[in-house]
Amino acid sequence: ALLGTIKKNYLPEDEVCYYSDYRNISEIKYDSNDKAYIIVSNEISFTLKVVDVSKITFPMNNWICTGEDNKDNVEFKFESVKVNGVLVDVKSKGNFFENNQILFKNEIELKGHTEYKIEQVIHKKYLLKDDNYIGFKAKWLVNNMNVQLFYPKEMDVLFVDRGTSDK
Repeated sequence: ALLGTIKKNYLPEDEVCYYSDYRNISEIKYDSNDKAYIIVSNEISFTLKVVDVSKITFPMNNWICTGEDNKDNVEFKFESVKVNGVLVDVKSKGNFFENNQILFKNEIELKGHTEYKIEQVIHKKYLLKDDNYIGFKAKWLVNNMNVQLFYPKEMDVLFVDRGTSDK
């Protein structure tokens, strides 16, 4: 049963196989107008390995936790998204607020290759007290991940390995 679950969820035969060489450089700054808010900039790059050259819809979802009273004050923006070095448009599927979090649902269409070099620059602004975790949720397996975090010296940061085979 365990091997069947692993095969079904982590090694699909008809979808993306895995992410390779995943790099995430994040910078956290306090908002100069209101120190209760942080501004997080992410530079993300990875190679997406797929089974064949057929068209796939690649989800690019992001979440921000926040209360009902502050949901209109958070900010999320794709500064740029490149696929194989070419700027692409990200298609928004909407923003959804539920259980004190906003889901920014987005996607891009990919076809014609078995590998896609994807580069993203993302900016977020939100209340630190509402969302004090920066996490990564992979849909498929990740081979070789590197994370860099730059943050104010007075901020306490703790790295936690969740769902990883190595520290």
